Amino acid sequence: MVISIFGGREKMYSHKPIKYREERRKKPDIICYWLQFAVFIIWLAIFAFLALLNAASVREETFFDRLLKVENRKIPDTHLLNIAFYLLIFIFVFSFISLLFNFTRLKRATDRIYKSFIFSIVGSVIGIILYLIK
Repeated sequence: MVISIFGGREKMYSHKPIKYREERRKKPDIICYWLQFAVFIIWLAIFAFLALLNAASVREETFFDRLLKVENRKIPDTHLLNIAFYLLIFIFVFSFISLLFNFTRLKRATDRIYKSFIFSIVGSVIGIILYLIK
């Protein structure tokens, strides 16, 4: 027993066992399914963005281009770059909403923060800034 400043007696430690509640939720809920689906959609959108960026880039002239007299673009395709920019905005918004769902869902011991959302938010913000600068 410890005597407190206020004159009352308080127990320092109780020898009673800690009672944990049994986990009643046996299967994942709809938010867990949404988060797993969202990670798949985000990575699909990132690969689509990289494919658009590659298709819009300027091609270097190769031996076969000179042999077959094929003309290459001298400037990037702005139409494809605009589509890639809108895809970056979609990735940012979708990742931000999914990250908010992820933060509200952190209640079980097995719940975790998906790093894909953070990675895609940071990457899309950097891509949007680079697009707006150039």
